[in-house]
Amino acid sequence: MNEDWEALAQDETTLYIADCGNNMGDRIWMQIYKVAWGDLDQAKNEGVVPSERINIRLADTRPERSRHAHNNDCEALTVVDDELWLFTKNWQDHNTRLYRVNKDSPVQQLVSSGEFPANGLITGADYDPDSQRLALIGYRLGFLNVSAFIWIVPVQDNAPQWDAASYHSITPVGQWEAILWDQGDLLVTRESSVLGRAMLGRIRLSDSE
Repeated sequence: MNEDWEALAQDETTLYIADCGNNMGDRIWMQIYKVAWGDLDQAKNEGVVPSERINIRLADTRPERSRHAHNNDCEALTVVDDELWLFTKNWQDHNTRLYRVNKDSPVQQLVSSGEFPANGLITGADYDPDSQRLALIGYRLGFLNVSAFIWIVPVQDNAPQWDAASYHSITPVGQWEAILWDQGDLLVTRESSVLGRAMLGRIRLSDSE
């Protein structure tokens, strides 16, 4: 069942689909679906593709029924080495927590391995193994506007180095929600909203960022 699909991640063999949206804050279990690239290549548009399911619970939180006024939402997933990294979208305090997901265990109760001052709502993540950099995208809600941003975070010893992270604003304004590394650049997408139409953008970073 698709409750609230929010994120995609991939490695050489598998596409990961995260059903992790939790706007109300009262969701207890979330799911990540694993689909083999080989099955997708064979099926094309002709049939159902099999999947495996990972059931996850954020064991260090308590469910809250308070729409957009809690810290239990999730929209960002990426692959880092042999793990899946899931980042929360904290409506209340604008931090983000990192949960490390085992790719192979079907049921997992997770405790966060870190909390970081994102200063906004994290909506997407992607990791570049070549440069060992994590990119997080998100936005902040203001009066009649939405300001978007990207964090570039070095990863060392399998951990985000937030003290060395750099922050970048995105223009034009809007609800920019997804991010992907592409040959050293960043591809980003904006959702259609009252602030404007859907957009796809490419961001080129300097070598120092």
